[in-house]
Amino acid sequence: MRSMSSAERYLSRGSIAETLRELILIPSSNTDDRGKIVSYMRNRLEGWGYGCRIFGHGGAPALLAEKRPGGLLLSGHLDTVPLGSNWSFEQGAISGSTVYGRGAVDMKGGCTAMLMAAAAADETPLTLAFTTDEETGMKGAEEIAGDEAIARAPAIIICEPTALRIGIRERGLLQLRITAFGKAAHASIPMEGDNAIHRALDVIERLRSTANGQSSAGEDVIFNVDMIRGGEKVNVIPDRCATEVDMRSSSGIDPGQLLQEMEAALMGQKAELEVLHQLPPVEIPGDADIVLRLSAGGMETCDVAFATEMVRFSDRNGNIAVFGPGDPGQAHQIDEHIDIDEILRAARIYYDLAHEMDV
Repeated sequence: MRSMSSAERYLSRGSIAETLRELILIPSSNTDDRGKIVSYMRNRLEGWGYGCRIFGHGGAPALLAEKRPGGLLLSGHLDTVPLGSNWSFEQGAISGSTVYGRGAVDMKGGCTAMLMAAAAADETPLTLAFTTDEETGMKGAEEIAGDEAIARAPAIIICEPTALRIGIRERGLLQLRITAFGKAAHASIPMEGDNAIHRALDVIERLRSTANGQSSAGEDVIFNVDMIRGGEKVNVIPDRCATEVDMRSSSGIDPGQLLQEMEAALMGQKAELEVLHQLPPVEIPGDADIVLRLSAGGMETCDVAFATEMVRFSDRNGNIAVFGPGDPGQAHQIDEHIDIDEILRAARIYYDLAHEMDV
């Protein structure tokens, strides 16, 4: 009887469903021990002959794995946003060809495709980079970016969800915390105090108006207030209110200039501004080699609305694109889910490209 090849074994629906379910069942949000999921990846990769190196600090380790240097580099993040509540499905539940769970799309599905391509590759050169702080700062990717493996790779694919389209542009990111200050008083005599929540609402409108003012033909800023904390008790005028704002700017808008406009909008206000996270937009030429190789398979190019670790690697290696399984609209959703067959298709594309680029 003919033995099953590595490609036949690992580039299969069964192996993908089993691996993805195992990854989903290892919690890996910023409040979890992310060393556990990195250990899972390291154990599997070392079992297939990959040499593994750990980067980053203990709370958010990153992993770089190579069997032979010089091959295609696949990159993904293992961390997720928090689970949330009101799920209709158990974590890791499988219904038909659909797998449910936090991170199924963003992006344990893509990491599963990476892992299965690595298992199937045998002696074909292939490098994998896994991080665990993409959702909170990308420090792991920043450290890995300095490694020789990034610069020497013939191409890099960021395996974030794009519904198997080729992401060549991604928005800039500016996340701010704005703290408004007031004066506490009894709620029955508000004139004796200064309501910090009211001040915060005024500040938010100033910032929203400023962001909208940056928009022009073909360029815009997506503005969201995603967190607000203020007040101690319902009958006490609050003396402090903190809000966190997320802005995503298209490629023609500089987040640094956007920050200056935000600071100017707060002049004279009883409020402080703190930058939580700032990343520039990224744009890759449509004729980059990896883009042309993926396009030859019938894939279309697209813009990526969210920030990815492409921003950390593109200065070191310009032959890079975002390309992975899953509908990006499912990211961070309750009942997040992904199709097994789409992960399988991505894994086969990664596997084929690794062979194609083995020079």
